[in-house]
Amino acid sequence: MATLALNAVNKYFRQQHAVKDVSFEVKEGELISLLGPSGCGKTTTLRMIAGFVEVSSGTVELAGRDVTYDPPYRRNTGMVFQNYALFPHMSVSQNIAFGLRMRKAPKAEIPGRVQRALNLIQMAGYEQRLPRELSGGQQQRVALARALAIEPAVLLLDEPLSNLDAKLREDMRLEIRQIQQQVGITSIFVTHDQEEALTLSDRIIVMNEGAIMESGDPLEIYSRPASAFAATFIGHTNLVEGTVQAHEGRHWVVKSASGLVLRCAQRDGLAAGDRAMVLWRQERMRLQVHESPPEPDANSVAAEVVLVTFLGPTIEYICRASGHELRVRRPNEGSLPRLQPGHSVRLVVDPADCILIKY
Repeated sequence: MATLALNAVNKYFRQQHAVKDVSFEVKEGELISLLGPSGCGKTTTLRMIAGFVEVSSGTVELAGRDVTYDPPYRRNTGMVFQNYALFPHMSVSQNIAFGLRMRKAPKAEIPGRVQRALNLIQMAGYEQRLPRELSGGQQQRVALARALAIEPAVLLLDEPLSNLDAKLREDMRLEIRQIQQQVGITSIFVTHDQEEALTLSDRIIVMNEGAIMESGDPLEIYSRPASAFAATFIGHTNLVEGTVQAHEGRHWVVKSASGLVLRCAQRDGLAAGDRAMVLWRQERMRLQVHESPPEPDANSVAAEVVLVTFLGPTIEYICRASGHELRVRRPNEGSLPRLQPGHSVRLVVDPADCILIKY
């Protein structure tokens, strides 16, 4: 049974169509991410679920009940904001208790529920501290505890980690996922950070220009994206435009305007002469320095190294091949040759790793 369901939800701001026919369901205990660039409609969608933004058309259902026009306090959702939104004059325990008092929870229950929330975020002993006496990560934990203390049906998180530094953001996203699984709460996480979405989510909904582009589990979205937008927005992708030539065995053959020929796994709905894009992940491409025996069925192209960038755990090679700039990311495992701009190499990628998208 779906805890939350959006049915053809639209939002207009005057003449701007900010959210376009958005429909999806979230199952009980599931964590989904709304992922997309700034201005794509993901935060507006979240705020319509919370009741902070009025729906122009469509419906929002929570636990089987239509809440489209209910005020926020009647929706039983908990919200974690990007800027924490803690009351600066209240202590940690008072901030966590605030939502419980507003919902008129029995006074005798409030201390115990506050303490359970503090234990959940591992901040017992911080009850009397003010927000200004806490680090950014601690403030975000308190904001999370405040949202969880009211025991909402759905937890809504609006880019909660964007104000944290890189290392703390990495730690916090794992902590949020662990807490979410421990509590078993249905959650919607808004982010523009692909790594956050891939790390946290049971399912990712990719949005752009107010519409859902595609959705699926993280592995599916990353490995077999159905759109060029998802393929280029998530991960590091090479993209070559060309024309479908014909079948060759189990593969389609695509040729770019500059003459680069690539074989790709078959995809339905294509015919010779169609315009198409070939996409593949940069880490799927292999780099050969010395002449090696040809690999059966593999795409192989001569290239020249243009730039080498050290990225810590990986090394990125920008190469030029048949008029195209192609990028290769390989693990920094110590066995890679020390290449410099101007070196000749051969780039190899399997047809199974080449995603063919018609346009």
